[in-house]
Amino acid sequence: MPDIVLRLVAEVLAARAGQDAVATAIGVHLPALHRHALTFTASRRGLYALTPGGPSPAAAWLRWGAPDPVLLAALERGQLLAVLCDESPARPAMWHMPS
Repeated sequence: MPDIVLRLVAEVLAARAGQDAVATAIGVHLPALHRHALTFTASRRGLYALTPGGPSPAAAWLRWGAPDPVLLAALERGQLLAVLCDESPARPAMWHMPS
């Protein structure tokens, strides 16, 4: 992945990581970042953080992104279960969970 793209993502995360729009814009592309910029994503574990009711790229990916079993396996299991069990209407859909 081009360095300029990674720098822009890092700058946006540093400035506005807690905003839904930013989390969603990055989250739908989280599988590409995870696969093609592993060093970048490994140093930014906040990309994978899941907090019930809170915005994050991982939560946005769960809700809006394409299924990706490799990315799903990279998420912290306890956080994933907490988000999936959350009773709030804003919880991510379980579209990526195998049946």
